[in-house]
Amino acid sequence: MTDENGDFHFPVKTFTYTLPPSDENVYGKTTALASRSSLPPPPLLNIGD
Repeated sequence: MTDENGDFHFPVKTFTYTLPPSDENVYGKTTALASRSSLPPPPLLNIGD
């Protein structure tokens, strides 16, 4: 996943074409990222509650 300079490139197309762009998938990815960090989940996720 690195180029000739050793820079890392994330395989975006893998996710772009594997899952449909539904709200559920966006929610799942966002919460998964948030759970791996020390930051709380984005407040936008709580609008539907």
